[in-house]
Amino acid sequence: MLEHRSKLINEIEKRRDSTVLIYVHDTSLKYAHVPMIYNALRKKGVVKNLDIFLSSGGGDPDAAYKIVRMCREHCSGKLSVIVPFMAKSAATLLAIGTDEVVMGPPSELGPIDPQIKDKASETFGATQSIRDCIDFLEKRFSDSKMPNRTSYVLMPILDKLNPFMIGKYERAVKMSKQYAEILLKNGMLQGRDKSIIDSVVGKLSESYYSHGYAIDSREAKDDLHLNVVNADEELWEYIWNLFLTYHYEMEQSDEYLSFIETKDTIEESLYGFDEDDVDEQADETEETA
Repeated sequence: MLEHRSKLINEIEKRRDSTVLIYVHDTSLKYAHVPMIYNALRKKGVVKNLDIFLSSGGGDPDAAYKIVRMCREHCSGKLSVIVPFMAKSAATLLAIGTDEVVMGPPSELGPIDPQIKDKASETFGATQSIRDCIDFLEKRFSDSKMPNRTSYVLMPILDKLNPFMIGKYERAVKMSKQYAEILLKNGMLQGRDKSIIDSVVGKLSESYYSHGYAIDSREAKDDLHLNVVNADEELWEYIWNLFLTYHYEMEQSDEYLSFIETKDTIEESLYGFDEDDVDEQADETEETA
């Protein structure tokens, strides 16, 4: 399995003229991954072109912002994200901070509206739901022909709204928008009009009613103005097969798994050394012989 992965990554790197960083997990994109990603980047040093091979259902937007900024610092040329299947929510935030997104038929991005856990129900919900609730109550009250009776009915609902939590939700929405604006402005929409950037941020954070909405390559390119590259058939075959090696392992495991690795770290696990280092040492030996 590891040897097969190494060969697939090597083929992708040759065709993309890049270094591939694997970031695949079935847990959450979280801040605990930041030091692990930094360690992988630190081992490689600054590379010319960096491809983040990303499969994630989302997670912490703070972590996504930090990761893409770190990757940018370790890349002197083009920073890209390869999305074999899903890069949702905070993972979409990470993706839009790069220079391009490589996608295929099953690839999808998603809305970036923050999800916050409700302590009472132990469920996650969109922060936008609070706004929707308040808008609904305001409309019912303004449209009512009997405002006193309507007020009597609605007041118990309003009493359950916690001002502190409403403020917390509002700040979460603003945080997500702020990150998206900064990343787009310094990434794939660099140099574009502010009105376009604001429009994209608004669509990603407020326009989709489902947090699981699937934004495919065509919508990402045509409606969101993102720099999308559709992988050719040969490249996609390597990308998809590489993803399946991780997908099958995660499906067969009873535990949640995270993969943060490069071709070098895989080869170290296989052989106990980096093959590139061995090749360099062999070249030096030939020169001194």
